[in-house]
Amino acid sequence: MIRMLSKVLARGAAVALLLFMASSSSVLLLLAPVNAQQAPLFSATLIVSSGNPVRRAYAKDITDNMVSLGIDAKLVILDFDQIFDRLFFTKAKQGSLYRNGGYDMGFLGWGFTSPVPDFRSNLDGRYMAPEGNNYALYDNPEVNALFDELSSASDVQAQVRLMNRIQEIVFHDKPYNYVYEPISVVPRDPKWTAWGDKSVYNGVTFPDVEHWAGGTELTFAEVSSVFPGNTLNPIQTSSSNSFYALYVYGAICFAMAGLQYIDARDNSLKLGIATDIQSSPDGKTWTVKMKQGVLFHSGVEMTADDALFTQSATLDPKAASVGLGSAIQYLGNVVDFTYLDGTKETRDNRATPDEAVRKGEWHAVSRYTFQFTMPEIYAFTRQVYCAFSILPKHIMEQFPSETWDSQPFSTAERRVTYTWDTKKYGGTGSYTALGPVGAGTYILTDFDFTRNMATMKKFQNHWARAELEAAGMFTVETYKVVWIESKDAAIAALKNGQVDVLDTNYQLANDVPTLQQMGVNIISAPELGWQEQSFNMKHPVLGTGIETPLGKSDPSQAAEAARHVRTAISHLIPRDQITRDLMAGFAYPMASFIGPGWGTFYDPDLKPDSYDINAAADELRAAGYSPWITATATSLTSTSSTSVYSSTVTSPSTPTSLETTASTAVHTSEAVPPPLTEQNTLLIVGVVLIVAVVAILAYWKFARKIHTVIHTGASRRYVEYVARLEELKARGEISEETYVKLKEEYWKRITERNT
Repeated sequence: MIRMLSKVLARGAAVALLLFMASSSSVLLLLAPVNAQQAPLFSATLIVSSGNPVRRAYAKDITDNMVSLGIDAKLVILDFDQIFDRLFFTKAKQGSLYRNGGYDMGFLGWGFTSPVPDFRSNLDGRYMAPEGNNYALYDNPEVNALFDELSSASDVQAQVRLMNRIQEIVFHDKPYNYVYEPISVVPRDPKWTAWGDKSVYNGVTFPDVEHWAGGTELTFAEVSSVFPGNTLNPIQTSSSNSFYALYVYGAICFAMAGLQYIDARDNSLKLGIATDIQSSPDGKTWTVKMKQGVLFHSGVEMTADDALFTQSATLDPKAASVGLGSAIQYLGNVVDFTYLDGTKETRDNRATPDEAVRKGEWHAVSRYTFQFTMPEIYAFTRQVYCAFSILPKHIMEQFPSETWDSQPFSTAERRVTYTWDTKKYGGTGSYTALGPVGAGTYILTDFDFTRNMATMKKFQNHWARAELEAAGMFTVETYKVVWIESKDAAIAALKNGQVDVLDTNYQLANDVPTLQQMGVNIISAPELGWQEQSFNMKHPVLGTGIETPLGKSDPSQAAEAARHVRTAISHLIPRDQITRDLMAGFAYPMASFIGPGWGTFYDPDLKPDSYDINAAADELRAAGYSPWITATATSLTSTSSTSVYSSTVTSPSTPTSLETTASTAVHTSEAVPPPLTEQNTLLIVGVVLIVAVVAILAYWKFARKIHTVIHTGASRRYVEYVARLEELKARGEISEETYVKLKEEYWKRITERNT
């Protein structure tokens, strides 16, 4: 074989020399001048939270993969509260790009506190951020209609069929690229049990500390902070809708403070404060009876009025609950509330006065019974609107709802003494509290803002205390939540006994061997949630497509061009490598928002996009771009400035190699040529040698320029310079015209400097 190859090369060289001598002038004429570097295809800023090391790692590599295709992409790491403000447009106009306070592309994870497979708030076009969880601003009328149909489908098989169709459409449209469903890894001191079992821990129900036993003081370490930026607002606004805040106020306002509670062992619902739940034959009217003698921390007894007040607050736009969109959809756009004393309140959430009324009604039948009627049947009413946690009317009604986020019960910045009319509400008429007031199993007694540590004490007058203690649970007298940002520091704190359990968001899959050596109890189970990469659907390239080459030439194809761009980026996500190497196998690669943890709603036939840079390039070409691929494959743990992976994947379920290549690899996606004959081989070798000789003799300066630009980091410097310019432009310090001019001048300067 070697002898044959040498013979072919020698003969090819001879042919090349003769051809070059005979027609070198023609060859020179045929080789048209080309630019040393092309301008970037487009620009995009990706944002990721500083608190999740795994998410940061794959976000960086996806960004580098985009750069390798000629996209001017940069990754910005922000604190979680900053991420949330940008993704959910809490401080910027809805749809704003990164340079204007919003975002272009982002990374986020979702977890669920209820096993209800209702995802419309994330995907329905009527639930856009900041009011809803649809922060991609995705709006597909077919998906919206399918959610309407799903909400009234009582048959599980019909629900599965509809959910599968929704998944297929979302997979095609790609407002989000789903990465993986985690398998939680929770290390806990072996002395602890939950529900009497050392193997029980449930991310859906935690902090259900009242069901734990093993000691009197429990300290939980979380990966991100509550303050500053987030709040403890129990109405769950965008500022408090995070697990890091929920680990605190969940124990105060939600734990055993709802009409029903979730059994952590099997995610089943059990009656809590509700003693009976009945529905009418048509499924629209529901009657709920409540326990007597249930107390808030203030000593005031909970009544049906408090239940009505909680739902009225959710429907109040000024309160800015993240559940507002869902509440309007299911409870009605005009809802009347009638309290025990006959007082009436109406929440009118019609977009315009002439919008058709979808009437809902809630009224207190008696002190411990309430009834509500919905405009249409909702398949998950029992699991949602007959299971909510109840908030204290006598405390929260004293303040305008638009100020709740800044009230001390949300900020925990100082102790406040609340007073009320004892004739109306009972109790002592006065209560001093730090942070939220609820009916949960714990009361906040201290918040150390320096350490970001919350200290809570057992609520001695909780309605379920005696029952839980009799069952050998609820032994924890003091529950603490402390922020430890570093994973290594958190593991060390667990080892030396400073903390008892670690947040699953530390992403501890690769640390299991170390944790096992420490002798801690490791609990793992599929989570009801996912990790995703999102797009701002108002972005002119990634969302609307109006600034893509195809969109400019044919506006009717702009949206389709943007979809091709989003699909290209999906092909740059190495899901198998992420789950295998970054998650040590404790995750499932995802094509959709439903993973195996959701059981029957999971669709195993829907496969994730392959990790394939060439396929990504093809998608970009379909959008009208002319991408180039110049990349060196590296591992997921690489800290180099430009790192991408091997660009060939056999299937979504087959692990692929992360071996590095020795030099810059240029990939194309042309059709496979026919088998080579010896004559074809000679011709190809000859042409290649001609090009090489011509390049060396006539274009050595050009080749040096290309080598210098690529391998000295000039392209990287250009990306960093443009990033700085974008920041200046975002702050209004330079104009768009100046931005374009400086960017072009810098590119020209670095290429000429390296010639």
